[in-house]
Amino acid sequence: MAILMKTIKNRKYAYLVSRGAKGKIVHTYLGPAQHPKVVSLMALQKESGEIPKHLYWLFWDTNPQKIELYAFSKYIIERILELGNAASLKWLQMVFPTKKIIEVLYTSRTLSEKSKIFWKIWFGVK
Repeated sequence: MAILMKTIKNRKYAYLVSRGAKGKIVHTYLGPAQHPKVVSLMALQKESGEIPKHLYWLFWDTNPQKIELYAFSKYIIERILELGNAASLKWLQMVFPTKKIIEVLYTSRTLSEKSKIFWKIWFGVK
């Protein structure tokens, strides 16, 4: 997901860009760029480019500043699903699509069976 800014008659408007069914790109109107909710979403989007400091404790065995989010997405998702809390899950769902999280849930060899069962119930999958 990304936030796209469009300028129409010298006014800026924000759109959320994501992939819908069958890979179709969907633009969802968020509002004028100056709206407080849009500004806070854009700030969250900037933060989501790297692992936030309040989640460093989950990555004690590596340097969290050097982890590339999308290159090591499976590792990050596994670690948060196994050891994370509500704040880490919120960040995870902001950064990675639910489809990717569920894919890791099914393909992971490092997640415990207990965690897999819990997250399958949480995400409503079998």
